[in-house]
Amino acid sequence: MFGQVVGVGTFIHVVANLDKTIQFYGNDLGLELTGAPGPRAFAANAVVEGLYDAKGSQSRVAVLRIPGSPLGVEFVEFKGVSQKPVRSSVQDPRTGTLVLKVPDLNATMLRLEHDGARMASPSVVTDPDGFLVELVQSGESGAGLMLTVGSTDRTLRLFRDLLGFQPTVGNAFVKDKDRLRALSLPKASYRSSTAQVPGTSFDVEFLEFKGVARHPVSAGIHDPGAGVLRLLVRDFDSIFGKLRGAGVPVVSADGEPVTIAGTRRAVILRDPDGFFFQLLTAPPSAAK
Repeated sequence: MFGQVVGVGTFIHVVANLDKTIQFYGNDLGLELTGAPGPRAFAANAVVEGLYDAKGSQSRVAVLRIPGSPLGVEFVEFKGVSQKPVRSSVQDPRTGTLVLKVPDLNATMLRLEHDGARMASPSVVTDPDGFLVELVQSGESGAGLMLTVGSTDRTLRLFRDLLGFQPTVGNAFVKDKDRLRALSLPKASYRSSTAQVPGTSFDVEFLEFKGVARHPVSAGIHDPGAGVLRLLVRDFDSIFGKLRGAGVPVVSADGEPVTIAGTRRAVILRDPDGFFFQLLTAPPSAAK
């Protein structure tokens, strides 16, 4: 389909302290920091100001590579904008959980605990901003993303019908005791739908819980703990027009995209539960 999603970029996370975040994801979890070594300095950036509706702000950014995954992680710290911390639990609609494969789960959890990380469950840890990271023992490197939704059907009308994801839809709520125990939700049940981001082997799982208290999370785009999934698209104008015509809320300043490096365009929108996602023009190699 002309204008479809063709790839995944970084998973972006707004943070309160970039240095602490780099320590957690780089030193504790072993992800690879990209770019020049040394401290990241705050600077004004017109593209970031427009993309995040943060006029008059300064920001600093770090990007880390996840071995074995097309997804990277990108962290943005702002100053000069109003912010409030975001805290959520895995069952709360709008919650994103980054899933990382690790070769030795016990050793990784012990290292994180030693460094003061908070354990949300036997397999889920919170980063310095309260964002959830699930660690999965595996002989392979890689990553995934879980998005907790209020209504699977409503969410799939965006990701399937408008963005072109092709999910395997679980129609029934199930009780997988091992998984629920790992998430510290033994009394809950859940409905799971999984889809690969078009053009990739990267999985996004949509989870809807019941049988447990759920508190939809309210987050602003500048708030530490807010997450943004970057999707690469072939025909930006086509897919952005389709989403805006369907009433999908636009977060970027004045409801308009920004232009990056003179040719690529980007914009941030909200899904039905308020989770942020970004459209970015794919590079020529990915847009074919």
